[in-house]
Amino acid sequence: MTRIKIISDPYNRKLTFEKYDSGKGAWQQIRLNLDSKLREYDEEKIFLPFKIKEIVDQILEDYYVGIEKIEIVFEGTPDEYAELEKICNEDNVKEKILLNPEQIGRVLENARDIKERNKVEFDKVYPIIKDIVKDNSDITEELEKVSDALQDIIPICVVGNYSAGKSSFINALIGNEVLASGDDPVTAKVYEIKESTQDDRAKVSFGFRTNKDDSYSSYVLLFDNKGFRILEGKDDSLIVQKIKETLNFTKENNLFSFVQTVVDVLNEFEKVDTSFTLISNVINIEVPFSKNGIIGRSKNNFVIFDTPGSNSKTNIDHEMVLRDALKGFSNGIPVWVCTADNMDTNDNAELCEKIEQIEALDKRFTMIIANKADLANLDKYDADTIMHYESVEKMYSSGIFYVSSLMGLCAKENAFQSKNTKKVYKQNKDQFGDPDDEFYTKLYEYNIMPEQMKAKALEYCAESDNLIYANSGLLCVEKEMDVFASKHSAYNKCMMVYLFLNKFQDEITKIINEKTERLDKRKKKWEADLNVKAQALISDVRKDTLELVKKYDKTSKGFIKDLQKDKLNYSRSKEDLERLDNEYSDEESLEKNYAAFANEYENAKSSRISNLKENIQKLPKGNIKDSAKELLSDFVSDSKKVKTQKETMDTTKKGIDSETSDRLIEYVVEEYKKNFSDAQDELIVSAEEHWKLNENAYRDEMIKLVTGSDALSSKHKEQLLSVIMNYQSLEFNDEADKVFIKERFLKGNILGLKFFASEKIDLFKLSLIYNAKMKQVISELADSINDSCFMSFKTWQERLKDEIEKNIADYNPELRELSELILEEASKIHDLEENKRDILDAIKNIKSNMDWKEVTIEG
Repeated sequence: MTRIKIISDPYNRKLTFEKYDSGKGAWQQIRLNLDSKLREYDEEKIFLPFKIKEIVDQILEDYYVGIEKIEIVFEGTPDEYAELEKICNEDNVKEKILLNPEQIGRVLENARDIKERNKVEFDKVYPIIKDIVKDNSDITEELEKVSDALQDIIPICVVGNYSAGKSSFINALIGNEVLASGDDPVTAKVYEIKESTQDDRAKVSFGFRTNKDDSYSSYVLLFDNKGFRILEGKDDSLIVQKIKETLNFTKENNLFSFVQTVVDVLNEFEKVDTSFTLISNVINIEVPFSKNGIIGRSKNNFVIFDTPGSNSKTNIDHEMVLRDALKGFSNGIPVWVCTADNMDTNDNAELCEKIEQIEALDKRFTMIIANKADLANLDKYDADTIMHYESVEKMYSSGIFYVSSLMGLCAKENAFQSKNTKKVYKQNKDQFGDPDDEFYTKLYEYNIMPEQMKAKALEYCAESDNLIYANSGLLCVEKEMDVFASKHSAYNKCMMVYLFLNKFQDEITKIINEKTERLDKRKKKWEADLNVKAQALISDVRKDTLELVKKYDKTSKGFIKDLQKDKLNYSRSKEDLERLDNEYSDEESLEKNYAAFANEYENAKSSRISNLKENIQKLPKGNIKDSAKELLSDFVSDSKKVKTQKETMDTTKKGIDSETSDRLIEYVVEEYKKNFSDAQDELIVSAEEHWKLNENAYRDEMIKLVTGSDALSSKHKEQLLSVIMNYQSLEFNDEADKVFIKERFLKGNILGLKFFASEKIDLFKLSLIYNAKMKQVISELADSINDSCFMSFKTWQERLKDEIEKNIADYNPELRELSELILEEASKIHDLEENKRDILDAIKNIKSNMDWKEVTIEG
């Protein structure tokens, strides 16, 4: 049997394929078949759920020879596995492919399941990093972008050349005419459009200046259906006076008309003096989104960015503005708007090249919007030809969507801001809304999408009650955006956190080390001024402390290992599980009356034999032809009864096996949880008792050291001994431990048991997985708890050591002030070291969340 392994890592954007070499007994990466398209699927831009149908078809084309099934082994996320499973269960595929869930060796957690854990880790170190890098603007800027990305904001970043209809497309997403649309470029501005928190309020925010050397003044305008008021900015400024003057001539009195008028004023005002920019490059707009569309009803927080037309010649800075606008949107949806007839132009090819070069932008989710599709003769465009356009080859991932933005907008709201929009709607509403119309059009049917995505799109678009919304193509676009935001965007968010911390880890560490070095130099200079004997005693305190800490750390590891061996053995043998399996099976058999069905089956068999014998004996000795026919008929009838009784008995037995397996899995999972909880309680109590003993031992060692010193008088010795003995007790960071332990060890699908597919469980494999997982998780848990206790002890010990040093110096009045300075510097150094450790731990934990997990042993 040919065995193919699909390995998908959506975090690192890697997709590879392997073939099992039975001769070598090992998996080999697919490299030899130069004609196979599988070699093309390991590109960074491939996202498995979009390509899984093509990949399965390609595997069949390359390896299926019609003799036996191809076995597919999968390593990746459960969400991806579910998509693969759907394809492999299709009628034309399931007879050719065996998807073997029990052969899964590694799994990655879904990003949507770990995003919050990564956010918790980032939030811990965010204020630390922010304080450390406050003088480094580059890192600070990147830090804030990561922080923004984790706030569940999904940017829809719209790019395209002017006249492609970007503004009309964005208006359609909003559900109202907000941006001016037309064929002429206006200005190189970026519009950041958010959904207003109130349905009857809107805001426009921007920066304005009247002189080249001035900085921008901030303006915030609040709108309702009666007009606007200034929340921020000067009422008598040139820009506000122009806005007021223009609004006086606005015919429609509603907030959308007001906002559109202000946008027009800002665009036109820029042309007053082209030698410098009067209006800031980013204009923020908050307006209500229509609830008649998916974007407006979605639980996801979308923010739409309208970038300037790339081929606009009206502003020499448009390319810089475009780059800046796209720079930080790696966690959003790149949307390229073009038209069906200019998709293959040089301008669009150049635009796609620029987008390709933006490292942070995730090209796996790019949407290509062929706007104004109702004006094009779509039947003349061949999909194969389109897919070979230079620009499409660079950008294609989630699909090409044919859209009429104006009709999509009209489908949401009938309160048109412009006569042209109203005119277009009246002229075309039957074409998109009346199935009996001669020119009835469903633009979504022309979409070029991955096959399985296209099938789903055709289904949900056909079921829509709003025909114009669906047939305009806008429903399909918004649905796919919402799916991305709900399910796929989390991969970017998780990876952004890790990439940022990993990218700047060395630089942040360098800053910490430089600060630590400066503090340490100053501290050592002050220490040199302490009297010789006091300094010698302090030196002994530090030396002994260092040796004792190493000793305690080493002995604690041995203590924890012995504890696991002696008290924390929770293994389950195959025989244990067999007894439990038999017990559940007997109970299910009794409940389902299996014995009666088995008895009826045996009776049917016996009756068939006895009837046959009796009929043979009744056969006459002469002409037996008619009697033989009757005998055969009776035998066939009895055989059917036997078959029916056997099918009933087998069905009942299958149900018994399934219920037994479910109960056994449920028991094993619950026992795993219980044993984990018991082990945690035992480990916490034992580890804390062990480190309490170390606390007492450390106090004793410090007392011996002080008692034997000649640097202090008897009175001062007594005072210092009192300080040591009465110093606050060691306290453990219980809350941090709880959070860490739960997040680390009780996540995802416990034991990976969801991959068992048959009614009967392989008890040997179950026992093997359970015992290995139990041993592994307890070992990791034990190390974590011990490490946590050790860090609590080390913090306590450092502070006691500092207190001892301070008191040694305090007994010399001349050195008291110097000692306090030294102690202050030491505290800062401790804090910096702890900060560095926290950052490294966060990187480690975030990486662990996205790392491969072993879930079963491949047999």
